[in-house]
Amino acid sequence: MRNILITTFSIAAIQLFLFGNVSAQTRDTWVADHKVKSSDLVFSDEVMALSASVGTDQEYAAMRKFLLFILTDDKVLGAEHDLLLEIDALSDGGSVQYFHASTAYAEIKPLMPKTLQLLKIITEPSDFNKAFNGDKNHLIKTVKIFGLKDTLRVRPRRALANRYYQAWRTSTIRNGYEPLTGMINNDFKAVKALGGDDAWNGRQLIFEAVQLVDTNTRDSVPDFIYNWVKPAPKN
Repeated sequence: MRNILITTFSIAAIQLFLFGNVSAQTRDTWVADHKVKSSDLVFSDEVMALSASVGTDQEYAAMRKFLLFILTDDKVLGAEHDLLLEIDALSDGGSVQYFHASTAYAEIKPLMPKTLQLLKIITEPSDFNKAFNGDKNHLIKTVKIFGLKDTLRVRPRRALANRYYQAWRTSTIRNGYEPLTGMINNDFKAVKALGGDDAWNGRQLIFEAVQLVDTNTRDSVPDFIYNWVKPAPKN
């Protein structure tokens, strides 16, 4: 049996002093074979596009569109999650055969590593607390979640804001705000090393998290401490 997340990406409950909380909901599931036959899965254009794109330059973009389609309501239903688990578990030579109403069919073969990284934000949910504590795997998944859809930004932003708030509590003019500025600098270096869109999303996450602390502490954090982290607008 494997433990999976069936609702919006979440981690073990964190009580946030000013920023709300994060709850976890899980359940067990297992799919015995590599065929998904489910009437509650809509056979969409996104499935067909993903099937046709495997092994091409369009594969990553097709997976992103497929995940956004699934996350229309910001939730991953059981049957949807089962399908994604099966795709994630593929080995060389295998395939997931997707049937719907016995009239539609798609075959999805093993994905490229970059695409699998994106898929794993659902099949192996990120621990937001580990993301900015030296765990690159969780950091990558966290910034991908943050960058996938605006409504998915809340939980990683809150988790990081709670971390920054703890540092801000011991930051003063006398110590040069070092507890918070040191943490921001280290986090900035970590996301910058990711490169590309992940680096951009990581910088935006850091900025929004510190901004949340600033807002919820009555504008107490000097803007110069974190404004420089905000990335330039995308073209």
